[in-house]
Amino acid sequence: GRRGTLATIRRSAAAAVGQALADGIELVEVEFPPLIETKSQFDDFSNVEELDANRDFGVQLALEPEIVSVAPGEKLWLCFADDGEAKLAREAWPGKRYAEATQTSIAGAIGMAGRGG
Repeated sequence: GRRGTLATIRRSAAAAVGQALADGIELVEVEFPPLIETKSQFDDFSNVEELDANRDFGVQLALEPEIVSVAPGEKLWLCFADDGEAKLAREAWPGKRYAEATQTSIAGAIGMAGRGG
């Protein structure tokens, strides 16, 4: 089966992202198949299922030791598709690690970066 596939992908992504951040790369995008453990290419799924899976993967990735060690607290930015998704992420994942991070939308991140924020 495909059980554990996302954890394996997350661990590999954490190692690569952690190394990239340690090397001074500040902008990283991780692409992955969010429903690989629960759906096949032939199954129907909703946009909401995919967005929720993307959110959960991204937020769980932020907990990996390789990420925490190079992007503690306010240095970590979690960027979601839009402001609504960022709000849903804050509601679904209220923990301290996420509250310390900047959680925003892609457009919000671009706006903040343009202002030097």
